[in-house]
Amino acid sequence: MPPNLTTFFPILILFFLFIPSGTAGSVTAYANDFVDPDYILAGSFAPQTERARMTILQWARSLALDGPWSA
Repeated sequence: MPPNLTTFFPILILFFLFIPSGTAGSVTAYANDFVDPDYILAGSFAPQTERARMTILQWARSLALDGPWSA
């Protein structure tokens, strides 16, 4: 015998009310911060950033091998 619809709908509504809002459609929003181009062009970076700079260059070279990026 099929379930009674008057019992099913309230249960369905309660189910959707208690689903955490972060389970669907969550988007990470990153800050809109931009680096001053004069700072980049000056090239006076702290020595502690050397490993990060080398990693960025390695990734850029690796990704460039998969190009061309436009037709």
